[in-house]
Amino acid sequence: MQFAKRLICLLLVVLIAGCASSTPAAQPTLTVWNVQITPSLGWMKPILHKCTLQDPEMGVFLLDAAPSEINLQKSDVTITWGKTPVETLPIYELGSDALSIIVNPENGISSLTVEQLTAIIDGEISQWQQIGSPIEGDIAWWTVPSGDEGLEILVSAMEVQPSRNPFAWIAPNAEAVLQSVAENPSAMGFIPSRWLNESVKSIPIEGTDANTLTQPILAVTRQQPDQKLAGFLQCLQSEIEK
Repeated sequence: MQFAKRLICLLLVVLIAGCASSTPAAQPTLTVWNVQITPSLGWMKPILHKCTLQDPEMGVFLLDAAPSEINLQKSDVTITWGKTPVETLPIYELGSDALSIIVNPENGISSLTVEQLTAIIDGEISQWQQIGSPIEGDIAWWTVPSGDEGLEILVSAMEVQPSRNPFAWIAPNAEAVLQSVAENPSAMGFIPSRWLNESVKSIPIEGTDANTLTQPILAVTRQQPDQKLAGFLQCLQSEIEK
């Protein structure tokens, strides 16, 4: 009888140990942030993806929003270019970007003066021959909708009124401007410098202060960042500065 009791106790211990070993391990909690960016900052998407992968317990739900649709209270992080939000929320500078004036690589023009660019933007100059370019015909000036960050920087730096130009073509965003100028030798426009690639040519504007065309890239958080979010912002800053 004593041997039978010991055998039963031993079997119970084995069963309990087996049950304990089959208990699933606790799963890590996934932290997901809503991050909204404007079209001018679309070049940041690979960087956002890279910084999200640095922590397996972290995720990002990316929202594209026009500057006029930005709501700082609806996202954990809002990334903008140029304009500092008026709300008293935590703001972090991730880097900077400059506005570039671009033409098609086939266009032999190498630079413009402030006066020439201003006249093109306002529609007073509409032919390439008027500024000594070997390209013949009309200047296909590409701009973006009112409220776009790049357009606001251009207007502020050049003191122009693009709405006066009856010859302007309007693209939905900077990426579309890049594509349009790349496809048309007569085209010209402006984009954030971080969109530049070999499909277009950036030309200097004589008489401008480069600082007026350079603006900060800002991250606005809805609340004070915790350690995870602070690490994410630091990663973005590091990657942008490379």
